[in-house]
Amino acid sequence: GTVTNNGSMFAVNGTSISFFGPVVNNGLLDVTNGNVQFFSTFQNNGTFLGPVTNSWTNSASGKWEVGANWSAGEPDITQQGGGTFITNANSKTVAIDGITTNSPNTLDINHLTVSAPNGSTNTLFLNNAGSAVRLLVASGLILEANGAIVVNQSVAEIDNDLVVGNVGGNSTLTITNGGVVYAWDSVIGNSSSHNEVTVSGNSSAWNTDSLIVGDSGTSNQLTIATNGTVDVYAPVYIGNAYTNAGNQIIIEGGSLSISDTIDVRHGTFTLNSGTVTLNSLFLTNGLNSVFVFNGGFLNCGNQYTPVGAVVTNGQAFFVGDGADGATFHLAQVNHFFANGLEIRSNAFLTGCGTINGDVTVDPGGTLLADCGGMLTFTGVFTNNGTMRAIQGTTLEA
Repeated sequence: GTVTNNGSMFAVNGTSISFFGPVVNNGLLDVTNGNVQFFSTFQNNGTFLGPVTNSWTNSASGKWEVGANWSAGEPDITQQGGGTFITNANSKTVAIDGITTNSPNTLDINHLTVSAPNGSTNTLFLNNAGSAVRLLVASGLILEANGAIVVNQSVAEIDNDLVVGNVGGNSTLTITNGGVVYAWDSVIGNSSSHNEVTVSGNSSAWNTDSLIVGDSGTSNQLTIATNGTVDVYAPVYIGNAYTNAGNQIIIEGGSLSISDTIDVRHGTFTLNSGTVTLNSLFLTNGLNSVFVFNGGFLNCGNQYTPVGAVVTNGQAFFVGDGADGATFHLAQVNHFFANGLEIRSNAFLTGCGTINGDVTVDPGGTLLADCGGMLTFTGVFTNNGTMRAIQGTTLEA
């Protein structure tokens, strides 16, 4: 929650104070012998002694590299601890473009927070800045309430956590037109709601070590649209707290690659078109764990994981919507479908492995065992469509 200081606060002997929610200082905050980190907004009405806090003071839009727009002059990495803030009143856009890259020192900063008061929106717009000089944020980036960042044909590197919606909601990150964002651990909706990330367009990409869509917050969303790509190297969680509803990932012509597991704990994963590659898929929290596979390509499992799909949510797993093309490719590992797997018309089930659960191929659907190994069915298999084994693959039931 919000911290309001009406007295005196000190950080001494090298100690550090970390504020994860908004801070209002009406008294004395003295960290001259220590350090402070603000992970949300900082409103100073009193006395602040310590690392430089650099805040955008212009009430209108303007250029990032112009020192007159800031409380402590143009941003740079020497402003340690206090951080860089675009949080003041009135809707505005702070622009980083090709001219800004002529002042590369301004693009190397410690920490960044973008937010706005209710009724306003503050936007940081990286517009055609190219890839030779990138915005480098060393200690994390927070998009707080009513804050927005657009990365258009530019590159941002976050060498720590990226949080889109910490405790305040309605924040957005848009990566488009060849824009690229690199981050360590990423969260969309920490304890807040209605935050959204959209990745779309040729060569547009978001690379992050881990990803949570809705840590304890609700109704947060990641959309990967036409030709956009997202690569995640650790597990992905949707509705991480199991009880926070409305969180979702939507693939609409883009690509999502997960080098680990995706666990849909409370929310929805929708694949309409595009490609999803992952090691394991977990749908285990009853009706709260939803996977809508309308079309596209889903590649599940690899030889180094003991299980691929684990679907125990009380729902059958449907491949395709009966009209659009859909392909579900299984690696040669164990897959579990407690309430059955159904291949609809115009859809394919390919690959190998062991399918634990009943399988139905609808008229117009196709089972194509094509890995050269073995595809095993442990439950009831019903074929109303087409069934083929090629490349020396063995079917076992």
